[in-house]
Amino acid sequence: MTTTPPSRRRATTAIGLTPDVVLGVALEVVVDHGLEGLHMREVAERLRCNPTVIYHHIGNREKLRAAIVERAADMVPLPPPLGPEDSWAEALTQLAAGMRDTLLPLRGVAGQLAITASADPDRFKVITYATEVLTAAGHTGAAWAAKLFVRAICSEIALDSGADDFRNAVSLLIGGLGATR
Repeated sequence: MTTTPPSRRRATTAIGLTPDVVLGVALEVVVDHGLEGLHMREVAERLRCNPTVIYHHIGNREKLRAAIVERAADMVPLPPPLGPEDSWAEALTQLAAGMRDTLLPLRGVAGQLAITASADPDRFKVITYATEVLTAAGHTGAAWAAKLFVRAICSEIALDSGADDFRNAVSLLIGGLGATR
């Protein structure tokens, strides 16, 4: 009976491997292949470990995808808090630009975030920030409007119709929010 030497076996547990490291590598896979092309086996290969390690740290593929969406949303830079002299429209325009810059390279993530934001809006700092901005601007339905704004921005990012179309869409959204205050 022959056995594979320990040096040639892939570890079922990798020393120093954390959920954070797994997510970092999974994000790289998403940049290369999109969210639909995210497979546990490729993440494991890049980490040089057995796929069971990924399941241990994160869970199944759907949990990994959800963690990617949440991580990507957390990566969006937030503009400074709205001051008394600041423009709420400019703050949301900056937020939208940051969302586009962050999410566009992660194909499929913006569309999934649009869906997820509806189900659990309190999980995402981009929605919290937009709610705070709209509340400070005197918008009566700030929480609902913020969720709608983020979903619409994510949908535009998912469509990737170009920078000019994106700016136009943001302007239309801001105009609509201004008209409903």
